[in-house]
Order: sequence, then structure tokens, then C-alpha cells
Amino acid sequence: MLPREELAANREAKKQQRMREKLEEVERWREQEFKQQQEKLSLPEELKQELDRWAKTADGSFKDVRTLLSTLHEQQQQQQQQQQQQQQQQQQQQQQQQQQQQHICLLLLCCRGVVEAGDFIELPL
Repeated sequence: MLPREELAANREAKKQQRMREKLEEVERWREQEFKQQQEKLSLPEELKQELDRWAKTADGSFKDVRTLLSTLHEQQQQQQQQQQQQQQQQQQQQQQQQQQQQHICLLLLCCRGVVEAGDFIELPL
């Protein structure tokens, strides 16, 4: 049996470790909140620039209202295309991650002797 001092030291070390973990968790949370806040603050500026590109001519004067209304659908189409491209990229990334996870699982099974190496050679990498 461990002496009383060692038990107290172990208990204190565990307590300190839990405190460090919680402190790190709080710091990560604060960083994440700060990043989100910065993104929210930068969004109006980005929107302003986009609207200015759409609504102003090369010399800085505003376009005619009729011109703006006639090009509104073009702006919406561009945004939809961008969203579709982003969704496709996300789907591709998810598929790649799933394939990587499958390969890791198969390799682990092979290492443990559950599956033979030749059983999954035909899988795409």
C-alpha cells in the first residue's frame, strides 16, 4: 500500500491535471469565439464590397436602377453556382475521409489477423 503522502501527491497531481485540461478547454473556446466574432465583423465589409462592385460603375458612380434590376438575377445565379461548388467540394472531402477511414480499419483488421492482406488489395486508394 502506498504511503499517505504519495496518495495525497497523486490526488493533487490529478487535480492539477484536470484544472489544466479545463483551462485549455476554456482557452480553445475563447479562441473559437474570437474567430467567430472576427468573421461576423468582416462579413459586412465583404458584403459592402460585393454590392459596390455590383452597383457602381468603373468611375465610382452608381448604375441606373433599371440596370441593377436587370442584373439582379445574374448575381443570384453566381451565388447559387458558388454554393453548389462549395457543396460538391465538401462532399468530395467527406468521401475521401470515409475512404481513408475504411483503409485504416482494414489495415488494423489485417494487423490483428482478422482479414488477410489479399482480401482488400482491390480497394481504391
